[in-house]
Amino acid sequence: SGQQAPKRDVHVVIVDAEIISIFKTMRALAGWPNVHVSAFHYIPEGFETLPTKDDRLERRLGWVARSVLSLKPDIILMDQGLINFEGSELIEAIKKESEDGKVPKFVANTGGEDDKLRRAGAYRNCNKGQSLQGGAFALQTL
Repeated sequence: SGQQAPKRDVHVVIVDAEIISIFKTMRALAGWPNVHVSAFHYIPEGFETLPTKDDRLERRLGWVARSVLSLKPDIILMDQGLINFEGSELIEAIKKESEDGKVPKFVANTGGEDDKLRRAGAYRNCNKGQSLQGGAFALQTL
């Protein structure tokens, strides 16, 4: 792959609502030494298509955040468009739900510049499933 391997084992979690995007990103990460990859496939429920946020959606956001944290990621490759809420909202929820204060590194996995994700804490951007330079940078800092 030509990438510099992280100095220790690193767990990368891909969060996306599109299964094909998860597979493309997993393929792009395949073969990186010391990198272990898993995914959280976000599947929206019908009530989440409502245009206004309600308690059910907020509870769902918290559940997704806890589910992602349960995978114990070092790095999260986060899509901004998670259908019924934004990746930046999920980043904030993950920060809030983190019990030990250990928050993973977030990398935008959108394919374009995304100010909301960066403001929420994602410090690099990747071209979804193709160029993972932001992911490579994050891996090399661990």
